Amino acid sequence: MDSTYIFLQHYWWFLVSLLGALLVFLLFVQGGNSLLYCLGRTEEERTLLVNSTGRKWEFTFTTLVTFGGAFFASFPLFYSTSFGGAYWLWMIILFSFVLQAVSYEFQSKLGNWLGKRTYQFFLVLNGIVGPLLLGAAVATFFNGSNFVVSKGNLTDEMMPVISHWGNGWHGLDAFADPWNLILGFAVLFLARLLGNLYFINNIRHEALNARFRRQLIADAVPFLVFFLAFVIRTLLKDGFAVNPETGQIVMEPFKYFHNFIAMPYLLVLFLLGVVGVLYGLGKSIFCKAYTRGIWFAGVGTVLTVLALLLVVGYNHTAYYPSTADLQSSLTIANSCSSQFTLKTMAYVSILVPFVLAYIIYAWRAIDRKPLTMEEIKEVKFAPGLTADILFVELQSQGREYLRLMSYYSSAMLEVETKFKVLNIEFSNKFDRNPIESIETRLKKPRSIYEKMNRLGLPISVDAIEKNLNDIAGVRVICSFVDDIYKLADMLAVQDDVYVVRTKDYIKNPKESGYRSLHMIVEVPIFLSNEKRYMRVEVQLRTIAMDFWASLEHKLRYKKDIPAETADAIARQLQDCAEVVARTDKQMYDIRKQIEASGIKAGVE
Repeated sequence: MDSTYIFLQHYWWFLVSLLGALLVFLLFVQGGNSLLYCLGRTEEERTLLVNSTGRKWEFTFTTLVTFGGAFFASFPLFYSTSFGGAYWLWMIILFSFVLQAVSYEFQSKLGNWLGKRTYQFFLVLNGIVGPLLLGAAVATFFNGSNFVVSKGNLTDEMMPVISHWGNGWHGLDAFADPWNLILGFAVLFLARLLGNLYFINNIRHEALNARFRRQLIADAVPFLVFFLAFVIRTLLKDGFAVNPETGQIVMEPFKYFHNFIAMPYLLVLFLLGVVGVLYGLGKSIFCKAYTRGIWFAGVGTVLTVLALLLVVGYNHTAYYPSTADLQSSLTIANSCSSQFTLKTMAYVSILVPFVLAYIIYAWRAIDRKPLTMEEIKEVKFAPGLTADILFVELQSQGREYLRLMSYYSSAMLEVETKFKVLNIEFSNKFDRNPIESIETRLKKPRSIYEKMNRLGLPISVDAIEKNLNDIAGVRVICSFVDDIYKLADMLAVQDDVYVVRTKDYIKNPKESGYRSLHMIVEVPIFLSNEKRYMRVEVQLRTIAMDFWASLEHKLRYKKDIPAETADAIARQLQDCAEVVARTDKQMYDIRKQIEASGIKAGVE
């Protein structure tokens, strides 16, 4: 055989093996998803995990497709034999990956009738099924499959099918061999280990990181048991050797062990890979501050899998043995494309380093900073989508949502203007300004989404308008407590203002110590062809109340506070609230004393 042709066969088996090794590493996405409910105790924690793996799932899916395409183009007989015969096995694998893609894209869509938890269950399902079945499929490279190849059928006009499966199970019979399942479970637990290591590197969350490291131990033990059992058995078993002169397939004792001895560079590659995995795993378990275990374990995984796949194809070995007809076994020589095809594809493969460079660049750009709970609170939707995009640009109700938000913005402006007018009038009447500042805010899409879910309401524009009263908010910061009530009364008596509800948290403070006067009002906005009433939440508080509320929010609700310290912090905040209330009263008393002495207390 032409030496160039032999080189091209070995070159393309190397590329296909490298893609397969990269695919096994990238299964950390599936491994991470399989741990979704093991590690995530709350909805926010699970969202954090999903968003973390959601940054990388496209890499896994793309590599899977590229691996399949490269295998098809370079070794078409394998593709037609395995994919055409064992189609149940491959279809289940592909369906699980499609399910993953659908789950990432649709779990947070408006109108999602299946619910977010259903799609999270699909992610877990893919996380278990994908690695398990891929591992079982790869194990058939060592243990064989039930198929027959008859190239003479090409001349048969009635049945021009080269290969057919030896039974009616069409790939599901792979599970009848326990050694296939052993490698499948080894790959599953490896994926879970890699997923945990990726989380440790990618997420900054104290409670979750402690669980990550505990889970490493729980998954490391079964992985080592299954992996070592498969490797030891493979090195000791008979292998499928090819006579280079005749092409005949024979059984050779210790074939794969002999391959390692005949190709010591692959043995070194294998051992380096195993050491890399163990080092990344061990240091991550025993060093609590270590976060880079994924890189040692990841490189180790690629090297280990690459060595195993090269061992099963090189040195005159049948990489896809047949248990139905030994001579039907596939080798890189009898299953490859023509020399012209392999040569042409080799030119195309020169672009591979550039593609890898782009992937590395994109990876680094995505992981520029670790993922935190604060970031998730800003983007709590499908991975890669901001809340604004989700609600406005990508949804069928986007235009209606925008229009509704414009109505609330107009109503907010209307209420703000009313208070500014009242401030001017108050200044003229009492020679001082009661309002220190006015703040407005439109509720963020994320907050709207969360509140609608919390209330068990459908996510629609109509439901938002009918059920939420605090989309538009106006906060009025006053000088004194009595100014709050005067301004509230002045607003309430205006004939175009309807007070829906009032909650007085000044006279009746919340348990936390929070004080403020809340009003839900309806005000008209005048559009080009209609007058429309919109609801606005009005909060009136003093400077001291606002100071306490702002700091309390930052200290309490923006942090992950251990349960043992939460009660102590709550008591301290209550004490501070009482001090603030006394301060407001003292300032009011001082103002009254000044006024009683004949001096107006004003604000210039």
